[in-house]
Amino acid sequence: MKKIITMIFFLQIALLPASAQDMSTITCQIHEMVMLNQILPFRQQGIMGVGEAESQFNDEKDVRTRVFLKQYVRQLYADPKWGDKTLRSGQFMNACIKVNRGY
Repeated sequence: MKKIITMIFFLQIALLPASAQDMSTITCQIHEMVMLNQILPFRQQGIMGVGEAESQFNDEKDVRTRVFLKQYVRQLYADPKWGDKTLRSGQFMNACIKVNRGY
């Protein structure tokens, strides 16, 4: 499921002008989509445990971003309303981009 979402997302991004997106933004948009469309609903439905949810981000190559994502998952699991709010308000994206860029 994650791979299908990722492939669709990259196809959509490829159609945008090259200057519209940087790699950190694209990376974080993909992670945001996974959080909103997979992790949060699975948490709300009790389908996936926190450890399994964290493992969805094991492929993230940037260590700082991987740690951020796993910490975010733990916090989202502890408080799904907070997770929904931060994902929909842009707070997740802002924090993710900052971590991914390193500044």
